[in-house]
Amino acid sequence: MEYEKEFPRFFDLMRTYEFTTQPGSLFYEFEKSLEQSRLKLSFYRYLEAELAQLDITAWKHLKKKMSEAAVRKQDTHGWHQVIACVHEAQAYNYLRRIGTENIQFVKSGNFKSPDLRGTIGKKHIVCECKTLNRSKKALIASQRSQVQAVSLNLDDAFMTKIRSVIERGFLQIEALGLNDEAMKILYLVPNFDDMQHTYVDDYMKQIRDFFNASDDLPHIDYVFDVKSEHFSILETFPRSRHYLFNRENGWRQIE
Repeated sequence: MEYEKEFPRFFDLMRTYEFTTQPGSLFYEFEKSLEQSRLKLSFYRYLEAELAQLDITAWKHLKKKMSEAAVRKQDTHGWHQVIACVHEAQAYNYLRRIGTENIQFVKSGNFKSPDLRGTIGKKHIVCECKTLNRSKKALIASQRSQVQAVSLNLDDAFMTKIRSVIERGFLQIEALGLNDEAMKILYLVPNFDDMQHTYVDDYMKQIRDFFNASDDLPHIDYVFDVKSEHFSILETFPRSRHYLFNRENGWRQIE
């Protein structure tokens, strides 16, 4: 019962959809695993804290989406779709922090739509959340417990991935047909091959330079939610840093 009080949203998810606790499932020996790993406990506290900020309607929507992701583990990406749902909660929380009202998840229906919408005064806000996943090579190395060299520089493949994600995200944002007066936000959560984010400051400088040099990108707001250096080995999960880029004000850290 101790963990049920500390993780009400995860236990609500488990109760509502009656997840199996068989070996290999997401919630196999969930409480025991939290007791045995302080790193896992810290990570789930971080996830719960993000989910806890959703209102009831938003949580109901995201809970259903998480339940669908939690029944299909992918061969190389594992449970990343579940974590991607939490990233959507982080985007929701960011909108709330900048003063957005009437925040709601968008029901996609039969077309690819953005994740979130809301208003600030009379201005419409629309937001799509995208996770930039680690490379397949890095994921396979992790699965096999292989040591992987960490590079100080992001490769061309990562920059190509950013451009591809922007193109897809922008199409989803535009699907609502809002005019240029609306605030359009692409919320990006990068997962680098360097799992500990040892060189995260160097990576973000390279991403900044990429945006500054790319005049052909859509003129919207780009918000990066970036995990701190060595986050994966800390027992207290640090709060992410946030960077904002747009054509009017350039690149800057905002949180």
